[in-house]
Amino acid sequence: MEAVMDRFTVSEARRLFFHRVLIEQVMATPGLIERARARLRPAGDEAWRELLDGPFERLAEAVLEASPQGGLLRAQSPLMAALSDQERNALWQRVGLQQVVAYAQAACADLGLSPEEELAVMGEEAAGWHRAPPQVLTAQQLEPLKQIIAIQRTLATLEPDHQRRRDWLRQPHPAFSVAPIDILVNGGGEFLQHGLAEMVRPHLSAGDVPAH
Repeated sequence: MEAVMDRFTVSEARRLFFHRVLIEQVMATPGLIERARARLRPAGDEAWRELLDGPFERLAEAVLEASPQGGLLRAQSPLMAALSDQERNALWQRVGLQQVVAYAQAACADLGLSPEEELAVMGEEAAGWHRAPPQVLTAQQLEPLKQIIAIQRTLATLEPDHQRRRDWLRQPHPAFSVAPIDILVNGGGEFLQHGLAEMVRPHLSAGDVPAH
């Protein structure tokens, strides 16, 4: 998934995702706090020094805060710097999986799927993912998530209007004989994805087609 990444080149969105996972790891590995303290400079890093010496709840709140100050803390994170390459790569893998889940949930919301339809598409195990994203996913669990993301993105090319995408999904279509939503919630995500790919092909310009 992700190779080791320089902490100053990671986008803020991905750095925030990473620190959400990292805070979970700190709870499971208290020694990371001491390792982070050892990375602090003798002078400076006072904000981080205060957080590392204080209650864990305050540390988690400050590091995950959606503010410029929170972003600065994440950009200068001694917790991230204290990880070994192996630990960092393992956490980036978890971040990648959680982002796929977030993209799939956003795709379901964009298409107007009900909670029941979302579970039919993503699997019953997805019931608790809005509260706590999964730490691991099997290839079988991952595939329907990739399908719904691809379906939403392809449909957005065909129907840029948000409501028209939702209407398209729920109206019988001559290419499928039934409403596409019926195919989607009955395990036909791959079939629907391929059908949409054929429909969008005439809309692609030469620049949209990868060169061989």
